[in-house]
Amino acid sequence: MKKEEKTESFESKLKRLEETAGLLEREDVPLEDALQLYEEGIHLHKECEKILESARLRIEKLSAGEEK
Repeated sequence: MKKEEKTESFESKLKRLEETAGLLEREDVPLEDALQLYEEGIHLHKECEKILESARLRIEKLSAGEEK
């Protein structure tokens, strides 16, 4: 994972994912650009899923009283 990815917030990744999806919905995007946007979208989606899973596990720990 790149350093800038570690510091980028969930919210900023989600916003960029939404922007990417919006661009992909346009009919005037050249194929190569669309493929790059799609790849970026898949990457952002996976990163957001990881962050959400980490948050879910943290909440479970807190609910169980295991976290200090």
